[in-house]
Amino acid sequence: MLTREEMTGPWAGLPVAWREDLAFDEDAYRADVERTCKAGVPGVYTAGTTGEFYAMEFDEWQAVTRATVEECHRAGTPVMIGVTSTYTLGAQRRAQFAAQVGADAIQIALPFWMELDDAQVVPFFRAVADACPDLPISIY
Repeated sequence: MLTREEMTGPWAGLPVAWREDLAFDEDAYRADVERTCKAGVPGVYTAGTTGEFYAMEFDEWQAVTRATVEECHRAGTPVMIGVTSTYTLGAQRRAQFAAQVGADAIQIALPFWMELDDAQVVPFFRAVADACPDLPISIY
């Protein structure tokens, strides 16, 4: 399991490669992930704002997640996947999928389209953590 001490240094936040027809360019993206890992970064993450989580359908996000995890693991580089969503169940589904495909950690932000009060924040993070109990969490 990825430890707090291993989650240091300048992790590379990767943008997603898209083709002109607006489809995920998996080959170009995998090549970008491979080059980034070979550069020796301490870790890779995507699906935050740099990875355009807000602009992907769930199936696109799954394809990006799977490609990122596979390429990072092939290179021996830790990988963190952003699971932010506009609602709790969406974040839980993403966290579960990230865990299933072998992400080393997840990154999560509060739902961004509405304000949460203090009594809602802890239950939100608890619900996401319960969806992937073995993964470290970075709060974005």
